[in-house]
Amino acid sequence: QRRDGSLVIGEIFSGGGLNAADESPVAFADRIRMRLQDRLPDAGALTISQVLLGTRPVPADGLPVLGHAPGHANLYLAVTHSGVTLAPLIADLCVMETLDASNSPLLNSFRPARFQ
Repeated sequence: QRRDGSLVIGEIFSGGGLNAADESPVAFADRIRMRLQDRLPDAGALTISQVLLGTRPVPADGLPVLGHAPGHANLYLAVTHSGVTLAPLIADLCVMETLDASNSPLLNSFRPARFQ
């Protein structure tokens, strides 16, 4: 809840959620609003003032992509679905690789070159 009394609600995409072929973003937001009203019947009529959609980067094979982009020495990629649970380790290894110009063997299975 914001200071002005408005609510920010959201949906986590876990294999469900918005299917662009079947549902518009407004219809999706309306479905979330109805779910909230079912849980908070005293909330009264809720009005949607803004709808924001984002896409989670999930690599094609479901594994992290970590390392320099092939052919682009100054571009380092760190894309992962499990960013929260692995963030401390990934951050340490990525910093080590970028600052020390080294390669961690722990990241060898996750290099961007595997998609070439």
